[in-house]
Amino acid sequence: MVRDLATGLGGIGSFLIAIVLFVPPPPHPEPPAAPTSDEAAAWMRETRLLHDYQATVHVLGSGALAVFAWGLSERVRAGAPAAARLVLASGLAVAVYTAIAMGLVLAADETVDQIGGTVALGVYGFAWILHFQTAIFTALFAAAAGAAVLASRALPPWVAWTALLVGAVNGLAVLVGPTPVAFVKFPAFLAFMVWVLATGIAAFVRPAPISRAPDSAS
Repeated sequence: MVRDLATGLGGIGSFLIAIVLFVPPPPHPEPPAAPTSDEAAAWMRETRLLHDYQATVHVLGSGALAVFAWGLSERVRAGAPAAARLVLASGLAVAVYTAIAMGLVLAADETVDQIGGTVALGVYGFAWILHFQTAIFTALFAAAAGAAVLASRALPPWVAWTALLVGAVNGLAVLVGPTPVAFVKFPAFLAFMVWVLATGIAAFVRPAPISRAPDSAS
């Protein structure tokens, strides 16, 4: 069915796109400490292609995740309608929040000559802090998915229990804050994406039964 195809392809696709983010980028200069406006502008121009690449990958991955969220919400809707709505809403929130943050990254690159290097670099940094807060929505999405799968039994129980665990890990990442990104946020994000991949495969392997209306009595 379409919902299982969306869950499977969306989950697998978003994982494959997201895993690109874990490939170390080519050598590039780090932003200068306490730069002047001209130094900040020069760094933004020098690293623009990398910024554009990272922003594009994030937007594509979040779009695939939105497809996954829709398919999963449809899969569990019959057995857990309230949780299904939360699954869809939180999944779309991840996509929209990411799109806004990456839009700021692209805007900072595009307008550096107009707004100046200092302001552009500040917008760029704020955009990434904003993006890391998507852990709020990934935690909510995973928790809602776990509750919905438990209530609906639309997928194997391990999907639900691992979703609740991933939700807790991402919730912890939110509490820790945006500073120790490499130690907490990236492992939490990777755990979330592995769960998305596994759930997408499970939807392919165990398609939902097609419900049929009972035959009318003759």
